[in-house]
Amino acid sequence: GTAKLWNLGTGDCIRTFDATSGVTSIVCFDTIVVCGYRDFTIRAWDVWTGLCVKVYTGHQEWVTSLCAMGDANFVSGSADATAKMWSLPGSLLARSASF
Repeated sequence: GTAKLWNLGTGDCIRTFDATSGVTSIVCFDTIVVCGYRDFTIRAWDVWTGLCVKVYTGHQEWVTSLCAMGDANFVSGSADATAKMWSLPGSLLARSASF
């Protein structure tokens, strides 16, 4: 599955962020796009180069949701009944909770 960055003025696809597993959720920061995947991972992509700059691991099931928390943090939810807070640009797991 893929996520794409589009130029809203021209309708052109600027960049494709490709991974081996289907994209389930997306959250955007200034120059980073963060995608959740069915392979239990979260990937951060550089919008200018299209390169994956970080793979976040920790969930035991699909990542079902992502939510930005300020300029440099995000929360991920998963089918494993956990929510995790992460920090950009590193892979710091700030908090984890089970439901």
